[in-house]
Amino acid sequence: MVLATSTLVAAPKKKKTHTTKKDKDKDKSKDKDKDKDKGSDSGAEIDMDAGGGAGSSSGGGTSGGSGDSAELAIKAPPPPETTPVPAVGARTLDLNDRPLTLPKGQIDVHGGLPLGVVTVPDIMGNKTSTTSFGFAFGATYGLDDKTELGLDYAVSLSPGDIKGPLTLHGAYTLAKAAKYDFALGGAFVVHPISAAMTTTTYVALQVGAWFRYRATPKLSIFTGLPATPHPDVSLARSGFAFPPMPYQLTLGFNSGGAIALNLPVGVGIQAAPKVYLFAATNIANIKIANTANAFLFKDFIPLTLGGFYSINKLDIGAEFSDDLKQAGDYLAFTIMARYFIQ
Repeated sequence: MVLATSTLVAAPKKKKTHTTKKDKDKDKSKDKDKDKDKGSDSGAEIDMDAGGGAGSSSGGGTSGGSGDSAELAIKAPPPPETTPVPAVGARTLDLNDRPLTLPKGQIDVHGGLPLGVVTVPDIMGNKTSTTSFGFAFGATYGLDDKTELGLDYAVSLSPGDIKGPLTLHGAYTLAKAAKYDFALGGAFVVHPISAAMTTTTYVALQVGAWFRYRATPKLSIFTGLPATPHPDVSLARSGFAFPPMPYQLTLGFNSGGAIALNLPVGVGIQAAPKVYLFAATNIANIKIANTANAFLFKDFIPLTLGGFYSINKLDIGAEFSDDLKQAGDYLAFTIMARYFIQ
């Protein structure tokens, strides 16, 4: 019984030993297969980390594409820092870089204190000087990014019997580029003018082209208004307005009002981020009706020198004008300010 039992017990051991050997061989082959699978998995990981080297060199397989995507997602460098682009309608301190018309939604209020001195000979040949002093004020609104509308009014403080001009004006930007800006402006003007104990009220339509060409980033050549506050414009037949002039063409409607074409031109320089300087003249006053021809150097030499200082929402400046042909006989000095409500 013991032997039999031993035999029965021992027999399975021998069989188990034989079976284990085969199983080991099978296990070895399975391990090899696992190692192959594992090797391929680790290769995929290497391809993923290294940018899909094998897959990429094989010509754009699925595995290679995934590797490239992973490389872009993991190892792509951060984008370089850039200067923020100003929002549409943003206002800079540099007058030379501002749009010619007020951007959408912006409102400015502006004013000026003009002082004029006119010296003329009397019947005896003696020169007599007359000084006038006034106050002008107004507001402009940006209807959209190309269109502005405004209203201005002026009164004479000395002598104190002159009221006006009253000016309703607007402008529209036609083109804006890095080198130039171009806008069209217009105004409807009612201007009482006293002479010989009577007052004549002139009514006129004025039209102008505002063009600014940047010869350099800081230096510009312009006609019309170079983004500076609106100066007063005279409708009198006996005199000519000093530049800069916002409107080249004047069409007088009544009382023998002047009809004439002017050719103003100026040079502006942004001397510093907050400082803008300019000089302007008028090449000609061309008679159409009820006025006189005048040409630069031959008949007059009108010259205006001016400058503006800008801080945040405020521009403040001054202009000095003279007719050098008759130096000291026709003088004008104006202090101007413009404040942006928004």
